[in-house]
Amino acid sequence: MDFRIARFFLAPKRLVASVALAVALSDPSGLGLSTAWAEQANDPVIVRVNGVEIHESDVTAADREMGRNLAMHPEARREEVIKYLIDTLIISTAADQAALDEAEIHARVAFVRNRVTSEQVIANAGRKAAGEQAVRNAYDDMVAKISTDLEYHLYALQFPFPDPNDEAAVKAAEERARRAYQRIASGEAFEAVARDMSDDPSTKANGGNRGFLTRAMMGKEYADVVPTIDKARSSRPIKTKIGWHLIKIEETRLRTPPALEAVRERLELNLARQAQADLISKLRSAAKIQRLDDASAASRARPEE
Repeated sequence: MDFRIARFFLAPKRLVASVALAVALSDPSGLGLSTAWAEQANDPVIVRVNGVEIHESDVTAADREMGRNLAMHPEARREEVIKYLIDTLIISTAADQAALDEAEIHARVAFVRNRVTSEQVIANAGRKAAGEQAVRNAYDDMVAKISTDLEYHLYALQFPFPDPNDEAAVKAAEERARRAYQRIASGEAFEAVARDMSDDPSTKANGGNRGFLTRAMMGKEYADVVPTIDKARSSRPIKTKIGWHLIKIEETRLRTPPALEAVRERLELNLARQAQADLISKLRSAAKIQRLDDASAASRARPEE
């Protein structure tokens, strides 16, 4: 799992381009992205530009910066990233050193270094928090909170009326519900009648199948009736605040928690995000932060609304 925390950036494409170029210009020996990585195994050279090597790790680093902003197939995106790295290297080595703003270059390089460092610290905190024992403990806590109520496999055939005070609409819906009940009582399948007559577009196509629900998930009228219905038999027409209904209970089961592997990724993500948020909050609370800009002064002077 990728434990990097999501960040937002202003004008991401422009920022990525300018920062990458700044890094390149600050390192006359090459791109300046893979000095350490290039020494590792399995980091092949992808292209040489005027004798300077661009490694796979350079492509990976650049893709992290700009690949997310390229809405294209991965292979095409990779080619765009490599072309960008080539252009960056060509331009940087051809630059007139006397015309460069060294202060801006160093500021942007410092920004990139601080950001990458913080991302690694955040990622490590998330990875450490989402260890196997922590995941199992979170799973046990989740299971303990899940009720073991009875679940009903519910089928419903619905004839809503827009206004409960509209007697004509209520009566028309009731008549349709009674006709549907007579068809089912005469031997037609509940699902077939639901596909033919139900006015509920969300369940009409699948024969009224609402899946497994506990009584707590149903409206009061449904919850009061379902325990009295024989399995695989249709109820008589039931009136609620929104319409007339027929209900069938296909089967019942005790609610069971999901398997650990089915929710592992979600648990890991929750643990990582919480640890990351806690770390940021802790470090921010311990830091001595002094805002000296005008915007900060204006904020302090603004009365609370």
